[in-house]
Amino acid sequence: FDEFYEWIAETEPKTLPQSLVGKAITYAINQKEYLGSFLKDGRIQLSNNLAEQSVKPFVIGRRNWLFSNTANGAASSAIVYSIIQTAIANVEAAFSPYASCEQLVDIFGKKYEASPNDLELIKKISNLLESKGCTKTDLFFNTTEKLHAMEPSPESAYMMGNLCLTKQQYGKAAEYLKEAVEGIDEDKKYQAYLRLAYAYQGSRAYSASRSAAYEAAKVDPTKGEPYMIIATLYAESAGSCCGSGPVMSRVAYWAAVDKAIKAKNVEDTPEMTERANKFINTYSR
Repeated sequence: FDEFYEWIAETEPKTLPQSLVGKAITYAINQKEYLGSFLKDGRIQLSNNLAEQSVKPFVIGRRNWLFSNTANGAASSAIVYSIIQTAIANVEAAFSPYASCEQLVDIFGKKYEASPNDLELIKKISNLLESKGCTKTDLFFNTTEKLHAMEPSPESAYMMGNLCLTKQQYGKAAEYLKEAVEGIDEDKKYQAYLRLAYAYQGSRAYSASRSAAYEAAKVDPTKGEPYMIIATLYAESAGSCCGSGPVMSRVAYWAAVDKAIKAKNVEDTPEMTERANKFINTYSR
């Protein structure tokens, strides 16, 4: 903000007052106090998009307001309309915590269609749907995807990777998760590599899946899941990785069993032991 007005101060003397840039500079100088209001109160949004959306129906319907043919009539109409829009905003805030996913999608889907590039609205919808557990809806997918496109981050890439995995869009999931593992927080890196391994596995990119699983194992050596993924990869590729014939196929199964043994050794829990033993019994025959 300060740098912008420093630029204004430097540029104003060099600019014709009646040019478009000159008029913009004059406007910025005259409105400085109001343009900086968001710096004084954290409740004030940087953008006035919500206010613009609220006044839009009134502006579109201006032919209906021709009866306000006096200043007092127009002022009265504005007051009533402001009260109505404030009530709508408060009803929405009070209603959202108790609404079902279907109701939220119906309400906010229309808002998103009307303003698909409103970053604040997109954040609001995505966060609200996530907090309500409505992550399987198309609206959540679309708003989260748009949010990542507008403000990409490792966290949003991780979220998109998970959503694409749920939809079995393995290629897209792998792209998002590759982006996520490069900068995501350490406490999420294990899960990011693990999901990347799942995405590659779904795409039948077995070598890449195995590499991602090994990376997950490096991040958390106490987990057996990466080795179970690798074991499954060996078993799934038995017919293609080791040549033809039953003897050569058994080589892949032996490698699979070895990784399952590794899984239960590094994670000595009843659940992992039971799962690994079941796998070993299947492929040791």
